Amino acid sequence: MAISRNKRRLMALVFVLLFLILAPIIVFYANGDIMDKSFEFLKTGGIFLRGIENGSTVFINNKQEEVTGFLQRDLFIKNLRPNTYHVKVIKENLNDWEGQITIEPNLVSDLRVLSLPKNILLEEIPKTIKTSPTSSSTIEKANSDYSDILKIFNPLEATTSIKTKIVATTTYPLGSENNPKTKKKIGVWYSGKDLFLSWLGTIDSSPKFFCKEEICVKKVKVFSFDSDIKDVDLFFGENEILTVSTDNKIYAIEAQENPLKKPQMIYEGKNPKFIFVDESVMYIKDNDKLFRYAI
Repeated sequence: MAISRNKRRLMALVFVLLFLILAPIIVFYANGDIMDKSFEFLKTGGIFLRGIENGSTVFINNKQEEVTGFLQRDLFIKNLRPNTYHVKVIKENLNDWEGQITIEPNLVSDLRVLSLPKNILLEEIPKTIKTSPTSSSTIEKANSDYSDILKIFNPLEATTSIKTKIVATTTYPLGSENNPKTKKKIGVWYSGKDLFLSWLGTIDSSPKFFCKEEICVKKVKVFSFDSDIKDVDLFFGENEILTVSTDNKIYAIEAQENPLKKPQMIYEGKNPKFIFVDESVMYIKDNDKLFRYAI
């Protein structure tokens, strides 16, 4: 049945009107805007979570958002109204991670998630090993692996000497503000119970955790511990996570600003020291005991 010319004109007019009505809405949604109950468009933002373990459950303001999939390490959550949000990431056998972040219109804010195992398995390196030269005898001999690793913990103490007008030379121990442990222009150091980061590059190339509201600084305070810090370093060479030893514990903690962050314990003993030999192995020395932590 043929459609009359008037009906075709009416249909064309309806399609044009629908296009004029819907096109702005589509554009707004494409830009990340949403419509509230009063039919007003609101600017939205998003959260990008990095470093999530696969199979983790993510909550935003105590509402479950998603369970990460196999090999998934990142998660993007969009269309969030500008506000301050509580983020929680949980997975069985891992430490719960919590963060607080403020969402700005048309911006994506990112957070580095740190969730270490609740019980980290360390390989103990024995001082001696037993051998059986014959079927009826056992001999205990020194473990060369133990003695080789022990040497790593006994280098000459690294210091930096700076000439001053008052004193000919002032010496600063490694891990202090004037002699931080450095990598990729990041300096990590401590003073008493306080942990700090320094940016050694130009101010306009500062990493995000040195900047807030587009204002960047050269030094940030990361965290204050309950007891004095004994040593610090980057965590397996990663700029955004730090390793800290106190009186009898070794922790990892994220560098980013987060009022809810908590140190996550790697080891608890008597008088532990730690050292990284590369970006995949940490050695821990606690009096005469040695441990290996590999990721």
